[in-house]
Parts: sequence; structure tokens; C-alpha cells
Amino acid sequence: MLIIASGSKRLYISELESILGEQLEKTTPAIVRGSTGHAIGGVLPFGNIKQLPTWMDSALLLHKYIWVSAGIAESAFEMRPKELARITSATLIDI
Repeated sequence: MLIIASGSKRLYISELESILGEQLEKTTPAIVRGSTGHAIGGVLPFGNIKQLPTWMDSALLLHKYIWVSAGIAESAFEMRPKELARITSATLIDI
């Protein structure tokens, strides 16, 4: 699965389990690269090797634009959060 959230937020597995209603475990760098084609820190939220079920923090919709990873940790691009939610088919959640 893919969780889209602000870089300023710290995500805790126990909180996400409560929100999503299922048991989760932290992934490994190898699984991330194998599922997305990108290393941790540079994962694009779309266009990955595997189509991942996606959830997005609804607080991102409060911004006109957000910065989205562009495939490597040192690269990003500007995007409207509503458009990101649409093209990723993300389920909005409150994190």
C-alpha cells in the first residue's frame, strides 16, 4: 500500500492500523524498490511498477499546491493535491 502524507508528519504504524482497520508492518527498502522502482525517499505516488492501493491525508487538500517526489530523493514537482488524489485513486483519511 502507499500512504501519501506531508513530510512534516510522522506516521506511526499503530495509528495507521487504527485508521485503516488492519494489521500493518513496516516494509523493507527492497520491497519498496521492487514494488515501485524507486528507493525510499524518492517514491512517486503514481506510475510505479505495481499499482498500489493508496491512501492520502486529507489535510493535504488544504494546500493549493504540494511538492511530490519525482523518483529520487533530490527531486520533486509541484502539483494540486486534488489532482494527485484523483490520478492515484487515493482514499482520503485523516492522519
